[in-house]
Amino acid sequence: MDTSVKPGDVLLGKYRVERSLGEGGMGRVVAARHLELGELFAIKLLLPSPAPAAASTASASAARPAARPPTSPPSYVPPSEQASHPLVNLVMPGLPLRSCTLVLALLFVPVAARAQSADPQVMAAAQSLFDQAVEEMDAKNYTSACPKLEQASKMLPEALGAKETLARCYEAQGRLASAWAQYGLLETLASRAGQAPRAVEAGKKVAALKPLLATLTVEVPDEVRALPGLTISSDKLALGEALWGTAVPVDKGEHVIEVKAPGHRPWSGKVVIGADGVNERLKVPMLEAAAAAPPVGAASAPAPRAWQRPVGIATIVVGAAGLGASGLLAGLAVGKKNASNEDGHCDAQNTCDETGLDLRRQAVGLGNGATAALVVGGVLAAGGVVLLITAPSSKGGPEKTGRVRWGLEVSPTRVGVQGAW
Repeated sequence: MDTSVKPGDVLLGKYRVERSLGEGGMGRVVAARHLELGELFAIKLLLPSPAPAAASTASASAARPAARPPTSPPSYVPPSEQASHPLVNLVMPGLPLRSCTLVLALLFVPVAARAQSADPQVMAAAQSLFDQAVEEMDAKNYTSACPKLEQASKMLPEALGAKETLARCYEAQGRLASAWAQYGLLETLASRAGQAPRAVEAGKKVAALKPLLATLTVEVPDEVRALPGLTISSDKLALGEALWGTAVPVDKGEHVIEVKAPGHRPWSGKVVIGADGVNERLKVPMLEAAAAAPPVGAASAPAPRAWQRPVGIATIVVGAAGLGASGLLAGLAVGKKNASNEDGHCDAQNTCDETGLDLRRQAVGLGNGATAALVVGGVLAAGGVVLLITAPSSKGGPEKTGRVRWGLEVSPTRVGVQGAW
């Protein structure tokens, strides 16, 4: 540390030096505690401009423009305080004093706790968010600044300066309920940290904002409260049973209340808070019972088979035609055989002349055709019978579900269908 400043020295009448933090550009940086706030700040000790080395160089020095001593912007430190100690300059020149104070509060309150728990990368990210948020607040872009401060505050929970700045951002944005809650949290944390002045100021803000708050009361009738598993949320946040029927501070704007219970249809309602200080109420209606769901795993009824009955009838008709054709061919075959026996074309030993052989060949062909027609017609007729038996009732009655067994019996002299159902 600069030999002119040592631990215990008081700078600017407000900051007591505690220890050195190392090199800081054009000078050294020390940690100094504000005597009133009790916070630690980073203070840069600027090196004094060197005196002329010798008289021989005086002319050369005069020829060059005089080097401007390192100073901070006029709005950075009041001139009266700058004059009281020319070697002192708060870190991060270029920011207004109020903004710089908030940044320093974020970084150095409390220094010991931060050094023990905060990850350097987390600190760097939080600092970047904070710097951007402060610039956006100066530009009155609160919609973008407040979320950055929320994230920075989550990343460094012990940074009371970030919480204070977030409360101010909410207040400037017109979100008085959020600002009121944040100031209340700041008051509690500052008291625990031994920062009485900050706690007092936060408490004053809490008291000043409370009469301006808008409130929303969610009324839950007894019959609704009795529903098992009832849950209520406000803007996606759970609303505990203790808050039902209680006036809860809310920001201006639209708020969505959602109500759910097992076995009932969910319900949601919207409330628009148009001004500060108003007291709105929303009554939750009785939830409608949900439609009973079908039993899990229940077999669905088979789709009606309207085609089965007419197809079965048509198949029986075609099969019957085949059977009729078989009988006709069989009769023709017998006639040809009898003709071969007439006029001595074939004898009892089936010895035939040329005409008899020709008649016998025709009889065999007709017999084969009769057999084929018999088989095809019998199969079609049997299939048609099965389709007709198992078809759904034309009157919409219950479909037969018994197992059907059937078989076809074919012999040289008859055809039949055997079945059980």
